[in-house]
Amino acid sequence: MCETETKKKFNAIDGETLMDMNLPRTKFVIKGILPQGLAIIAGAPKIGKSWLMLDWCVKIAKGENIWNFKTTKGTTLYLCLEDKDSRIQDRLLTITDEVTSDVYFVTDCCSLSDGLEEQIRYFVNEHSNTVLIVIDTLQKVRQNTRDTSYASDYKEIETIKKIADELQIAILLVHHMRKQDDRDPLNKLSGTNGIAGCADTIFTLDRSKRSQNSATLICTGRDIEYREFELNFNKDDCVWNLIADSSENPDMLMPDEMEFPHRDVRYIAVNDNYDSQDINSSSNELAPFKNLFNEWFARDTSKKIRAVIKSKAERGERIGSHIPYGYKKDHDRKGHLIINEETAKNVKLIFQLCATGMGPRNIAKILAEKKIPRPSVYRYENDGVIIQKTDITDRYSWATKTIVGMLENEVYLGHTVNCKTTTLSYKDRKKKVVPIENQFRFENTHEAIIDKETWDIVQKVREGRRRITKSGNINKYSGLLYCADCGARLTYNSGNKPKPKSYYFMCSSYRRHKDGDCVLPHRIREIVLDEIVREEINQAIYCAVNEKDKFVECISKRSLSESRKKLSQKITELDKLNNRKNELNVIFRKLYEDNALGKIPDDQYRLLSDSYTAELHELKAKIPELQNQINEIKTEESNVDRFIALANKYIYIEELTSEILRTFVSKITIHENDKDNPGAKYEIDIFLTHIGKFW
Repeated sequence: MCETETKKKFNAIDGETLMDMNLPRTKFVIKGILPQGLAIIAGAPKIGKSWLMLDWCVKIAKGENIWNFKTTKGTTLYLCLEDKDSRIQDRLLTITDEVTSDVYFVTDCCSLSDGLEEQIRYFVNEHSNTVLIVIDTLQKVRQNTRDTSYASDYKEIETIKKIADELQIAILLVHHMRKQDDRDPLNKLSGTNGIAGCADTIFTLDRSKRSQNSATLICTGRDIEYREFELNFNKDDCVWNLIADSSENPDMLMPDEMEFPHRDVRYIAVNDNYDSQDINSSSNELAPFKNLFNEWFARDTSKKIRAVIKSKAERGERIGSHIPYGYKKDHDRKGHLIINEETAKNVKLIFQLCATGMGPRNIAKILAEKKIPRPSVYRYENDGVIIQKTDITDRYSWATKTIVGMLENEVYLGHTVNCKTTTLSYKDRKKKVVPIENQFRFENTHEAIIDKETWDIVQKVREGRRRITKSGNINKYSGLLYCADCGARLTYNSGNKPKPKSYYFMCSSYRRHKDGDCVLPHRIREIVLDEIVREEINQAIYCAVNEKDKFVECISKRSLSESRKKLSQKITELDKLNNRKNELNVIFRKLYEDNALGKIPDDQYRLLSDSYTAELHELKAKIPELQNQINEIKTEESNVDRFIALANKYIYIEELTSEILRTFVSKITIHENDKDNPGAKYEIDIFLTHIGKFW
C-alpha cells in the first residue's frame, strides 16, 4: 500500500457476490462473429475491405443475415473518410436495390484529438438504436504525432474502445496490413502491437494474388472462437460471398504440403516413399494426387456412415454402443434396454442425494465411502470391456463429470435421445453439442429408473447452482428468493460469527449498491422463512388431501380470475400500442407532406422523423412480444391434479428439507418488513408448484 496521506482501496468484489450478480451478457451485432466493443479489420489497400464493410452496414441496418449468421437490427454509421458522396451512392446502387434510412454515411469528421468522441456520442444520443459504427480508415482519425511507440498506439486505440464500451455498441476500425509475410495475422497489422492488443476482436482479409477473387477472412478475439472464412468476391454486385467456414470444415486449418517447409517441418511417409525435404523426388510429384484420392475416399466413407447413423436415429433406435449405467442389454430384443437391478439402486441413490441439495462432488464422496465401484470399473469387471485411459485399480473414485452427466441424462426417465453430440469432421474427433431442436427425442422407449417428479426436483436443484457457503452450509433457497420491489435475487448471509439462528437473506441489489436500484434490504432470517414456508405448504397439503373438492374449486376460480385479470391488462396494453402505431403512421404521412410542400425545413424534418422512427421501431418490437404473452395466458391450464398427487405423497411436512422445498415451491418474493410495527407479520408471496399462490 502506498505511503501517502490519502490511501485508496481496491474496489474488490468477492467471488460469491460476483456469482450472484445479474450482469449483462456479451451482445453480438453479428452472431458469433462481431460482438459489442472495439474491432479491427485489416487488409492490404484496395483488397475489398470497404465493399465488405458497406455490405455489413446495409444488412445490419435492414436486419438481414450476413452469410448464414443472424444480425442485431439497428442503426449503423459508416465513416467513409476516403470517399465522397457520389462514390458511396454508386457503391450502394451496385450492392443493393433497397437501402433503409437506418444506415448513415459520413465523409468528413474530427480526429481523435479534436472532437471525434463527442461526435460519436452525439450521434448515438440522437439515434438510440445504434449498434455499429465503422471508421474507414483508422489512419484518417489518428492524431498527428511522431510517437509511434506501443504505449502511444495502445492509448490512442483505448480511447475508441472506451467509447464503444460506454455506449454498448460495436466500433469497427478499418486498418492496413504490412507487406511482409507472416503466418500470425496479428503481426500483419500496420503499427505496433498496441493496436491489436487493445482491440476486442480482430479480422484480417487476405488473398494471395490481387487478381484472384477469393480471400480468407481470419477472425480472432476475446469473445469469439478462432475461425477462418473462405470468401469469393462477386464482381457483378461487388459482394463478398461465403464459400467455406473452418468451424464446419476443420480441414481449412490443416497445413498443406506447401506449408511444411514454410513452417520448418519435415514430413516423411514411408509407405508412399514421400519426403517433403526431397523436392526432386518423383514420388513427391504424385503425392498431391494420392492425397486427393485418399481424401475423397475417407470423406465419402464418413458421409455414408453418418447417413446410416442418422437414419437409425430418426427411427428411434439406440445408436450408442455404450450401455448407460443402471441398464443392461435385452438379449431378446436388439437395441432395447432393461433395468440392471444391481446398479439401478445406485442411480436412484445419486438422484435422491441431489434432490436433497447435495452437489456432485459430495455425492461422489458418499459413493466412494459406500465402496460403490464407478461405472467404468463395473463395466470392466462384469463385461470385460475396458474404456481407454481407465485405471481399473482405482475402483471408487467417482468423477463429478460422470455424476453430472447422469443427472442430466433423460435415459433414466425411459426416453431415448439421439444425436446429442457430433464431430466436426472425420478428421477431428472433438465432440460438439448439437442444439436441442436438431436432436431426435423419443419418449417411453424403455422402463424408467427415475420417476418424473424426482427428475423435476433434481433439475430445479441443478438450475439453482447451489454452492456451499462460508459457513459450510448449502443454501437450499438458492434461485428461489426474489426481491418484491426490484426483482433481484436475495443472497445468503451468515455474518462474521455464524450461528444457525442468525443466518439471513438480503436483496443482492441493495447489498451491492445501497443507494442504487433497491433502497431497502428486504432482510429476513432463514429460521423465520423456514417456518412460514413450511406452514404454507402444510396448509395447502391439508386442503388438497382433506378438502379436495373445495380445493379444486378454489384454485380453479382463482386461477381463472387471475388469468382473466392479466389477460385484460395485456389486451388493454396491446390496444394502446396498436393505436399509437396507427397514430405514428398518420404523423409520418403528414410530416412527409409538410416537408414536400416546404412547410417544414429539411433539418427539422430529419430531427422529427428520427425521433418518430425510433419510437416506431420500439413499438414494433413490443407488439409481437406482448401478443405472445397474451397467447400464453389464453392457453394456461391449472395443474391442480398434479399438486394433489404430490400432496398425497407427503400428507404433513415436519422438517423443511431441500427436497421438500424444491418439490412444492417454484418461487418466493420477499417484501420489506414494516419496521414501525415490530409485531407485524412478514409479507411473503409463495408460489407453489403447479398452482401458483395458494392464498
